[in-house]
Amino acid sequence: MPKTASKRAQARKDAKINRAHQISHAIPAAGQQRSRPKGRSGLQNYPWATGIVILLLIGFGVLVMHQQRLWLWAPPAPPAQATCNLKTHVCTKAPLNVLQADKTYTATIKTDKGTIVIQLNTKNAPSYVNSFVFLSEQGFYNGLDFWKVERLNQVSPETNQPSNLDLIQGGKGGDAGGPGYTLKAVSAQGQYTLGVVAMANASQFFINTADNSSTITSTSYPIIGEVTAGLDVAKEITLGDKIISITISSAKVVPTPTAGTTPTAGPTSTVPATATP
Repeated sequence: MPKTASKRAQARKDAKINRAHQISHAIPAAGQQRSRPKGRSGLQNYPWATGIVILLLIGFGVLVMHQQRLWLWAPPAPPAQATCNLKTHVCTKAPLNVLQADKTYTATIKTDKGTIVIQLNTKNAPSYVNSFVFLSEQGFYNGLDFWKVERLNQVSPETNQPSNLDLIQGGKGGDAGGPGYTLKAVSAQGQYTLGVVAMANASQFFINTADNSSTITSTSYPIIGEVTAGLDVAKEITLGDKIISITISSAKVVPTPTAGTTPTAGPTSTVPATATP
């Protein structure tokens, strides 16, 4: 029995010594810092900071996309320009504007009989000039014929009576004689005198080959320009002659210089004339 009690006492003593050693290892010595567990980053030690960093990155990305007009802030795509079927001579819609305010426009019509040049007027009926220019640049008129030719006092193909008009008309499209779209009505500015070019609808144009101002009293045909060359060619056109092509050219408007102040002449010396014998 005494030996057993002695062994138990020794075991309790050893246990106390082991616990004391464990406590001494767990408590850092004075001046020492408790080391962080290996394998853990600063953000892992502060999980709330991770959320802040993510929110900052998202906010920065949104700011960049807003400034660069990307994604939700991207501008809407510009409307698509009209297109024309050159076989049926029908377009999808009225064209967007193709004219520039600082330019003048000239149309050169190549026909079976020669060339006709028209100086376009973009001021009075801009939507009709725009339609004519757009269709010309699309090749809409290429191959169409002058389907209406009226000569003064000659039998009209429409009425079978002597005509009181003198004009040629072309540009008949494939949708009720038009290009597949209509334009808002615009009153003519001016009269249908010799050489004046006007529109019968969004595609059809006619050239007055004589003064029709007393005959065409309606102002329903917007005037788009005037013939500057080839009026003799227009007078030679007969029914069924072809429009081979219409070419549009443009030029920058040259601003009119304003009158400056005339400089005042300075004093001059008068030299007496020398008499000659």
